[in-house]
Amino acid sequence: MKFLLTTSVKFHLAMRLAQSLATGDDVNNTYEFAVEARAAEPLRILPSQLARHALSSEFARVCRHPIDGMYIVPSACDQFTWFGLLFIRRGIYGGGIFRFNVRIPSDFPATTSLPSVKFDLFIFHPNIDPSSRRPDLTRYFPDGWKKDKHHIQNVLLVVQRLFFSFDFDPESSANPVAATMWREDKEKFRSIAKNCVNQSRMEVYDEPEDANDPNVLRLTKSGSLHNFEMIAVVISWFWKNLALSTVNTVVSRTREPERAKRFMKVAVQTPPQSNVGVRPYSKITKFL
Repeated sequence: MKFLLTTSVKFHLAMRLAQSLATGDDVNNTYEFAVEARAAEPLRILPSQLARHALSSEFARVCRHPIDGMYIVPSACDQFTWFGLLFIRRGIYGGGIFRFNVRIPSDFPATTSLPSVKFDLFIFHPNIDPSSRRPDLTRYFPDGWKKDKHHIQNVLLVVQRLFFSFDFDPESSANPVAATMWREDKEKFRSIAKNCVNQSRMEVYDEPEDANDPNVLRLTKSGSLHNFEMIAVVISWFWKNLALSTVNTVVSRTREPERAKRFMKVAVQTPPQSNVGVRPYSKITKFL
């Protein structure tokens, strides 16, 4: 077995060897001493370091593969919280602007618990609990969270595609009233969904629930989605773990001021029947 000797160890080894030769002691003791001195400590990785690395990798994955109409940023105060803003561009909820947050289990990535998603506003939807404002994610991850198969991006895709899928069994849905109404009275369902869209646009400039967090997503009446330059400067320690190219991707791929201006100025209208369940989000795939 070979070991790397430092100058200090070499010096002590030479001294012990000279002493052994002078006194006639067993040289094997000197050899054992050298081996013990050169043995390295095992590498120790703290759970907090492992979580930070895993979350940085998850966020980098979202940056490399952005989800249409969705903007995500990690919290500056809690590495297990992400803030999201979702623009629905078509369908029954077309024109809606929904702010939400993602809470990641504190034992990530070794967890078997699913992340939780919570919308800031009430949304009338068969799979969103009306009281907690949380979508039921268990139907898409029936076996729980599997770190070797699932990613936070899978959860974000479910959140986006919820707004294009409404056919749920009332007995197992998060909102049985909405599920029943979709099956029995689609026009009334569309009317209530339109009210949710209008409400989201009326309150889009209000302070979010996590207003004290410097990274929380805000909209201003200036026409920009939000101040990404400020976010890039007032950067949290979480962002510092990402490559510079990744951060540049986030800023460039999510800065769409002209598109946002057009989106914000378009009047909200009830979508025609043909736009319901448009491709490619008519169904949500289970992440088995």
